[in-house]
Amino acid sequence: IEAIVHTDLRALRRIFGLLRRLMPAYGFDTIYQEIRGMVMSELDYRLEAAAIERIAANFKKRDSKLPVRFPRVIHELSRERVLTTEWISGTKIADIPAIVGAGMDRRQTARTCVQAYCEQIFIDGEYHADPHPGNLLVQRTTDNDRTPTIVFLDFGATAQVSESMRRGM
Repeated sequence: IEAIVHTDLRALRRIFGLLRRLMPAYGFDTIYQEIRGMVMSELDYRLEAAAIERIAANFKKRDSKLPVRFPRVIHELSRERVLTTEWISGTKIADIPAIVGAGMDRRQTARTCVQAYCEQIFIDGEYHADPHPGNLLVQRTTDNDRTPTIVFLDFGATAQVSESMRRGM
């Protein structure tokens, strides 16, 4: 993966070099550096492990009542190029028939997911920034409780909202 990433970044740098000739004032060097930094940070799984733990800790420290789960990092089996977490099963958030079939309310599922993102963005200022259906699962809170729990996976992409931006919201 690392070799592919470096090849892709070289190709992107060449494309931006051509674009820079056509539009020199557009800031392609800055855009490239931001993309490169983001992509390279995704290759260091220690950063991802730290992001999982920070975002999960934010929910715990403010005693959020939302039913959310985050995979526990297994540090003794994780390194810069290997991230090992507990396995959490669930239904992909886009699989509405399976969610309804498990007895969970789809509207409550959506509401919980939106509330979890709002808490991350507006209260904590750091959030899971890759919310596609493969990275969000739903599971029943317990076998007897049909309340949907949102499971967040893959913290390779996170983002932060500045403190001044949150104060202004």
